[in-house]
Amino acid sequence: MGFTVKDDGTVVYREWAPNAREANLIGDFNRWNRLSHPMSKNQYGVWEITLAPNAPGEPAIPHDSKVKISMILPTGIRIERLPAWIHRVTQDLTYSQTYESRFWNPPASERYQFKHRRPPQPPSVRIYEAHVGISTPETRVGTYKEFTKDVLPRIQKLGYNTIQLMAIMEHPYYASFGYQVTSFFAASSRFGTPEELRELVDTAHGMGIIVLLDVVHSHASKNVLDGLNAFDGTDHLYFHEGSKGRHELWDSRLFNYGSHEVLRFLLSNLRFYMEEYQFDGFRFDGVTSMMYLHHGIGTGFSGGYHEYFGSGADDEAIAYLMLANDVLHALCPSVVTIAEDVSGMPLLCVPVSQGGIGFDYRLSMAIPDMWIKLLKHVSDNNWDMGSIVHTLTNRRYGEKSIAYAESHDQALVGDKTLAFWLMDKEMYTNMSNLTPMTPVIARGLALHKMIRLLVHSLGGEGYLNFEGNEFGHPEWLDFPREGNSNSFQYARRQWNIVDDSLLRYQNLNNFDAAMNHLESKYMWLSSPQAYVSLKHDSDKMIVYERAGLLFIFNFHPTKSFADYRVGVDVAGEYTIILNSDDKKYGGFENLTSGGRYMNPTCCRTVPAMDEMQVGVGDTKPAFDNTGWHVMPSPATQRRYWQPGSDRRKKWTRLVILFCVVLFFFCFNTRFFNAHSRWGRKAEELFLTVPNEQSAFTASRRYASKPHLAGTPGDLETAKDFLAHLRKELCIDHDPELPIYAAGSAEAHAATLNISAYTHPTAWINTYYPILNSPLDHSLEILGEDGNPIWTAQLEEVSDGTDPDAAEYATSVLAWHGISRGGEAQGKLIYANYGRKKDYDALVEAGIDFNGKIVITRYGANFRGLKVKRAQELGAAAVLIYSDPRDDGTVTTENGYLPYPHGPARNPTSVQRGAVQFLSLYPGDPSTPGYPSYENSTRVEGGSKPTIPSLPISWTNAKVLLDQIADGKEGPTVRLVNNVEEKITPIWNVFGVIPGHIRTKLSCSATIVMPGFWGLQDPSSGTVSVYEAIRGFGALLRNGWKPLRTILIASWDGEEYGMVGSTEWGEDFADWIREHVTAYINMVPLSKSLIRLLKDRSLWDARSDKGEFFGENVDAEATALYEELESAADNIGINPLGSGSDYTIFLQYIGVASSEAGFTSTLHDPVYHYHSVFDTNHWQAVYGDPSFSRHVAIAKHIGLQVLRLSGDIILPFNTTHYSLQLQSYLDKVEQLVVASSLKVDFTSLRQSIQALQVASVRLDAEKATAEGKLRTILRKLKKRRALKRKLYRKLKKWICKLASHVRKECKAPEDGELTDFMFAFDLI
Repeated sequence: MGFTVKDDGTVVYREWAPNAREANLIGDFNRWNRLSHPMSKNQYGVWEITLAPNAPGEPAIPHDSKVKISMILPTGIRIERLPAWIHRVTQDLTYSQTYESRFWNPPASERYQFKHRRPPQPPSVRIYEAHVGISTPETRVGTYKEFTKDVLPRIQKLGYNTIQLMAIMEHPYYASFGYQVTSFFAASSRFGTPEELRELVDTAHGMGIIVLLDVVHSHASKNVLDGLNAFDGTDHLYFHEGSKGRHELWDSRLFNYGSHEVLRFLLSNLRFYMEEYQFDGFRFDGVTSMMYLHHGIGTGFSGGYHEYFGSGADDEAIAYLMLANDVLHALCPSVVTIAEDVSGMPLLCVPVSQGGIGFDYRLSMAIPDMWIKLLKHVSDNNWDMGSIVHTLTNRRYGEKSIAYAESHDQALVGDKTLAFWLMDKEMYTNMSNLTPMTPVIARGLALHKMIRLLVHSLGGEGYLNFEGNEFGHPEWLDFPREGNSNSFQYARRQWNIVDDSLLRYQNLNNFDAAMNHLESKYMWLSSPQAYVSLKHDSDKMIVYERAGLLFIFNFHPTKSFADYRVGVDVAGEYTIILNSDDKKYGGFENLTSGGRYMNPTCCRTVPAMDEMQVGVGDTKPAFDNTGWHVMPSPATQRRYWQPGSDRRKKWTRLVILFCVVLFFFCFNTRFFNAHSRWGRKAEELFLTVPNEQSAFTASRRYASKPHLAGTPGDLETAKDFLAHLRKELCIDHDPELPIYAAGSAEAHAATLNISAYTHPTAWINTYYPILNSPLDHSLEILGEDGNPIWTAQLEEVSDGTDPDAAEYATSVLAWHGISRGGEAQGKLIYANYGRKKDYDALVEAGIDFNGKIVITRYGANFRGLKVKRAQELGAAAVLIYSDPRDDGTVTTENGYLPYPHGPARNPTSVQRGAVQFLSLYPGDPSTPGYPSYENSTRVEGGSKPTIPSLPISWTNAKVLLDQIADGKEGPTVRLVNNVEEKITPIWNVFGVIPGHIRTKLSCSATIVMPGFWGLQDPSSGTVSVYEAIRGFGALLRNGWKPLRTILIASWDGEEYGMVGSTEWGEDFADWIREHVTAYINMVPLSKSLIRLLKDRSLWDARSDKGEFFGENVDAEATALYEELESAADNIGINPLGSGSDYTIFLQYIGVASSEAGFTSTLHDPVYHYHSVFDTNHWQAVYGDPSFSRHVAIAKHIGLQVLRLSGDIILPFNTTHYSLQLQSYLDKVEQLVVASSLKVDFTSLRQSIQALQVASVRLDAEKATAEGKLRTILRKLKKRRALKRKLYRKLKKWICKLASHVRKECKAPEDGELTDFMFAFDLI
């Protein structure tokens, strides 16, 4: 419908006007001739005309010329209307207030081309509601251009990730706030052109901000000449006829949602803004009016379902809303839709597929109403804390809400903003830092900050702020109108006052930014609803926990509290990370920001508070209140039994009965529970424990800050994991932490006595390897005179969209672990992946490596091998970079934005990692083959490089590679890599769950603890095992005990060459050989393929192909990926190879090992391995937003552990392993033949064949043993029938005993009988 321009310049115009008898297209192009361009009408009432181009590519209608449709009605009256689907209308007030429609078809050179892709839907929306026209400090209408240039940077700096634009759809009355729309497809021309709006949206996308349109589909302006009203001469074309089609309060027309053409119009309108302007979603205005035939007029909603689904519901409008949401989410899965509904309609924010209306969020309109009522009618010293909390938390379960403290309507003249209600006229006289702080201003600033943070953190799953309210804009909003002489004085935003450092508005602005950035880091909006632990009306205190943060608010107008005790979920040290009383936020700094407070048991003691404080520590999420401690009430009265009582005989009988029954039920329950928690029942219980929210909170805990191996942050992480083991495994908390130095008697006893443990135990072993850390570094291109002509920026750069990356970008310099320190200078040589064949090809081409600097790309082999071969060839140093060609289709070349604005690689990202020669030996280079105690003898290990190396970004590599003209040798480069090498403590954490068979360990479930830092590596693996441990803890609390002992180990320093695992393996190699039967390794998670998964009910992502595709992909990278895929055996399992903590167990000691995790395809978001961009934000947007993968792995490895520890016959298949060994040998022989080497594999092949024979024999023995076991079980089943009789006799005896005290004895239940028989089976 509307105007369509074809590639050759042909223009097709179509319009729906069934009541018209004739129709003609008129305009500047035909000098408004009402007869020259007649239109034809089809059977559906749609008029159409096709206009041939004036010349190829030149439409008959000039760009931006005026057009109209002229129609003759059945009465013979001629009417003229603006085309309903027109894209641009303008107004010239010098001669008329009526809008004129224009044919908008700019030439390609003038049409704005989008440069940025849509950002993904943020996990939590922080919305900045804005009106382009008022976004200027000048007394006029603001423009799209000015908003793009001046306001977007402000919004980004404040930490908002979503913009909601008001008044975009064209509306003739400026003061209507955009809610009286006439031309639905036309962006308001008073702000600029459509191309300038496109630029605004695109620029926001480039900042990582999504843009929502405030769409008005609830009603339309009743204008006739420039609107939809009476478009074809009837009052019922787009609207209901008569009174049903009119809104009595809004004085506007109401759509007929039962008409197919109206649905086409409205749905097309939504798609138009999504595609033409790249809007990311919509805030639907007036949804309450749409969903009810009474439009909410004079109607209250008490919550009864008859109010929502009775005769008052408008089924056609509700169906339209469902259809709109379904269509939008199908067209763009990342779309965000928000409903403005005051009724509380159930299922409003439930997907259409689940029977809901399909919105993503609803506006919590009761919250701003509550604050206005309080500020208008109740003194703040009389505020009811319970009522405030109730309003903030009263929302439908499972339906997300947008919370906001004040609406845009409150800013209008006649009402007041929060700041105005709080400080009123003193805002004009006492907001200068040069004037004394008055009580009104002090209290107003405090409450303004507290109200907004309370709403932000407690009120919903999203947050909204209207433009200017973040800093308490001091004036109301009054659009130009007759009543104010059409003045723009109050139709603007005075940015100058917030930019003035001498005014206190800046304090409020700073607090708003801090609040948003803190949410971006801890993501409380996307966490479950807070657990409110305190609503104290006398003290005016509100305390709650959400997303692992503790929020404390003191609303009391006069009292501060010293040593105030509040409940917390977990004891520990809490740190203030946001304090509204901080001086930079206009406070008095009664609390010290960053202060730490200890909580030794169950309650929190904090120093004096005036406003509020937020603390964060090692807390569990507030939604999980298991383990919540309540102080017991004192015993005020006790009763004692007096000997000699005349009721002594009855008491004696009762005591005897109690002892007998207690013996029976203790006997019965103990053994039955132990039995019922074995096998399938244990697995079923275990699978109910790991969950996404717990994993989310654990991830935030472990990945929120750097924890480089050997640093204080590393030790704190180890202690935190130890505390988790002790809590979940029900280990008594010794006040003295069990941290033992490797080599000490305590350390040896802890491991060697595992077989003797009868209760769960946990401890930390400290080893002392030689590690290095970066001091300083540099990289330069030298000119012919030896002076630098280019210097690299070696650190990663983040713009703040990812707050963790921005905060910690320079916390760990870009360097290689175990790299050689020093300086090198030489000509540059490019060696591709740095494989042996890459180096050999260069040598054959005559390249001399002596004294050269080699640059290679990551991938294809271990980074240490790249350095090793360069060193052997005489190179002076090595540079290793991350090449976008290895990112598959997810590249900027294919149109994807770089992270954090898109899924492609950030060009400044750097991959850290060790360059130790692991092919020689892993672990501490200075103690090869023996453990690194503090006093161990050190040697100059051969596994350390003798030439320096540096990791660099693609940004830097591209500069260097562009200098290699002939593809062989480039300019002279100088690099500096100064490192500090010293003996450094690392901490391995262990937990033991003793089994019935304590001489054998079924497995060692392991996680990789800090090598560097990051969300995926190492923390994602940590999180999955964290969840698995919670599952084991639940089993223990239900009486479970494994058949074989389970050892859980957390290895430190994996990225330094598997130091933690290797040193422990060298320390206890003989003990491991004798006791450990299997080892399970846990690796970081990435999208989207899992390498080991047989239980299809959990997750099977092996067929996943990713989600980001494109035409451009590197052939060599594709070949490498396919080679890796082909390495899997016939059941889809890849060989372990080397490079992770299983190395010491599998390849040195010979323990059966496996590894589980997710990895990526060529079409998944780029994972920034060992980079500062491996963060919570990346995880929330791309890695595993729902944390379902973390939970799937937790369940998977948990089931492996349960089966390895619980099966009577170990589920090993050595035959499959021996056949795979033969397959591997075949491949090795092919490589040998291809290289013309002569190697005799006869003895090795004979050994493999002997293993195959022995394995087949073992399989037969296993089958025989399993058959005998089944026979025994059948006999046990027969014995149970005999034991039933014994149970019944015992039951009768108990009943007879009970009759002495006149107690009724019930017949045994089937379940009781079965339980008892299970108990006797165990005997």
